[in-house]
Amino acid sequence: MTRRHGIGAVGKPWAAVVVLLAGLAGWGQNIAMGAVADLLPTPKSITVAEGQMPLTAENRIVATDASLEPLAAIFSDEVRLITNLKLAVVKGEARPGDIVLKIDPAIRADADIVAVQKKDGKQQVVRTRDFAHTVVVADTAVVTGWDYRAVCEGTATLLQALTVQEGKAALPKMTVKDWPYADYTGTMIDAARQWIPPDCVKFTIEACRFWKVRYIQMHFSDDHAYTFGSKIFPELGNRNKRISEGIIARCYTQEEMRDLEAYAVARGVTIVPELETPGHSGAMARSRPDIFKGPGCMPMASEKLYDALDKLVGEMCGIFQASPYFHIGCDEAATNFVGRTPAEKEYMKNHTLPGDTHPLQDAWQIYVMHVVRMKEMCRKYGKIAIAWEGLATDKRFKDDLIVMTWYSSQFAREMESQGYNVITVPWFTGPINTWNIFYANDHIYQRTTNVLGAQRPMWQMSEYSMLLYYVPGLCERQERTWGPDNAWGEVPQYRAKLARTTDRMFQVAAPVKVVTEGGKLLGVSDGLKGWNSFSGTLSVKLVAPFPTGGTIRYTLDGTDPTPQSPAYTGPLTMAKTFVLNAAVFDGAGMLGSCNRVKYVWQDIGGYITEYQVAGPYDKDNQPGAQLINIPFEPETTGKGEWKLWKGQGATPGVCPFEGIAGNNRCGYLRAQFSSPKAQPGQLVFSGKEHMKAWLNGQPVYANSGEKTGPEKPGMVRVMLQAGWNQLLVKVAQNGKTWRASARVLAADGTELDGVQFKAE
Repeated sequence: MTRRHGIGAVGKPWAAVVVLLAGLAGWGQNIAMGAVADLLPTPKSITVAEGQMPLTAENRIVATDASLEPLAAIFSDEVRLITNLKLAVVKGEARPGDIVLKIDPAIRADADIVAVQKKDGKQQVVRTRDFAHTVVVADTAVVTGWDYRAVCEGTATLLQALTVQEGKAALPKMTVKDWPYADYTGTMIDAARQWIPPDCVKFTIEACRFWKVRYIQMHFSDDHAYTFGSKIFPELGNRNKRISEGIIARCYTQEEMRDLEAYAVARGVTIVPELETPGHSGAMARSRPDIFKGPGCMPMASEKLYDALDKLVGEMCGIFQASPYFHIGCDEAATNFVGRTPAEKEYMKNHTLPGDTHPLQDAWQIYVMHVVRMKEMCRKYGKIAIAWEGLATDKRFKDDLIVMTWYSSQFAREMESQGYNVITVPWFTGPINTWNIFYANDHIYQRTTNVLGAQRPMWQMSEYSMLLYYVPGLCERQERTWGPDNAWGEVPQYRAKLARTTDRMFQVAAPVKVVTEGGKLLGVSDGLKGWNSFSGTLSVKLVAPFPTGGTIRYTLDGTDPTPQSPAYTGPLTMAKTFVLNAAVFDGAGMLGSCNRVKYVWQDIGGYITEYQVAGPYDKDNQPGAQLINIPFEPETTGKGEWKLWKGQGATPGVCPFEGIAGNNRCGYLRAQFSSPKAQPGQLVFSGKEHMKAWLNGQPVYANSGEKTGPEKPGMVRVMLQAGWNQLLVKVAQNGKTWRASARVLAADGTELDGVQFKAE
């Protein structure tokens, strides 16, 4: 399979991109004078004039410098996905209607930008006026940038500003000047928990390009998996583990990683590699315990460790050359037991922290020495080190280090007081219309502090949840990272604007839209898996961004679509679990990225999904085994404080009691179901709780806490009366998990014809 301009040239191999699409909506009116230009992040300066510059097949993209030709080709494909116009890429003089790309190092931002740049032969934190770009749309559209990446950011503005109305494309006449407030506008990919395919990384790169997110941190190692394919230590990654039922992460090959590096650079995005040290290194320790296994973390008092880390850091920096940064991890390391063996004590005697007159004294100083050695290692390979909050700090060694503060406001406050360079990476931002890059949880940095930017973290997600939840959310935090003082206005209006620009991003980055009809969608499994669940039969339609010029091709076996894959000709009928991969192809290869969705079929026929619920009840703190035999008023008189419960999501028939605080409780469910005639049937209960059930006032089921479920259901045969039947279920807590379900079926275990339910 080929993907155009994957690394700046036609015909390079790559894999399909995973994404779950919400749909391609229309664009709205905004900015000024009726122009269509939902620009996010908001430019520092924009003036919109009367009129538009029409785009037709006669328009061209003019690359004024040979170095801009890869970007011009990428931009041409992106414009086609929005407008169905294929603009030629040319050199030479511009003519009216052309889009002109220029580099001009003389362009300056109007304010200082905190950044990392090479000065005096090494990467340093500086304040600069580089990185700006301008966009001027009149008779021509001219994008001028300080460097290649700045031109990329200017073309992203044009992608967002393009209008298509009644089949006619145009750009609003406008003048824009823009630059990042700080250099590090970033996001993250956790590639060390679940397998994130290279194509999924490429989709994220395209989304970052669209919203001017400049950096992607690749978290290559953790306790579950190690995924940087090393030729020096090829055995690393051979004992990776699964998490959250996901696909076990494998190592990326060096060919794949070099391709990702080039793909990102061509789009103005920089990949920051991370090697997690000294904690969260379980996968490395399983593969090479002789080097990486220590007492709760890496053996930090070991020269053998640093020889290996030096080789790995050098190998990673040799592939990810564009990044001025290298991430050394350093969060949540269990270091208390370091430094107790004779060999470790000898190491301590032989090492002294810079500026000290005595050898290392304890585990904390060993950890500080580890940070010192790692940041010096990064310097050796032309990088500056980034570390997570939680590292061993010593303000004497702050100048060659950038700290990501993500959890504790107290830690953020300490980093500021000690003069560290920081990047804010809050797990939660609070109200999004009040957050910006200076808000580190409950601490607000001073504007004079070297805040290099902000990053959105991502942990443990699958490719499906990443692309259903994570990638579409990049712009929300980016808005106040690119411009901390950008005005939100009314939040509902901003959300609508964000939705429109997200639709445009998907149109450019993953053009095949997946539409389902029929069946019953049950929701997404959870935030880590990201699978859609359904019951019944789905009709699945695939929609291209434009009616001509490409063919949708798809697979249903988990492989990536190619130009030889089946062509989509009409809706697909699906009544079982499926993975659908689809992309648009023309004669030159794949346009945009591949859309991959996973739908898990569930048999929910006969499940009661609405109950009245009463409880909780308890007595003298007795456990569930005793409470199940103590009658409370719902089973004696039918009275109680009944509340309506409606199931939803991937398991709509399972009523979760665990939201009720406390232990040693019981509760009641009641509902009615109809039978068109008197007939034998089945009631099927599941859960690991103590349960009892009454049908029409008669006891029909009891379970003493034995676990039941799909493979071992609590089935009981019953006689159903014609008309409405009343079911009462008692559930007594048996451990922390506290949930139950009930299902009504025909005598042969199939769905009961004509059954209806109501919560009474």
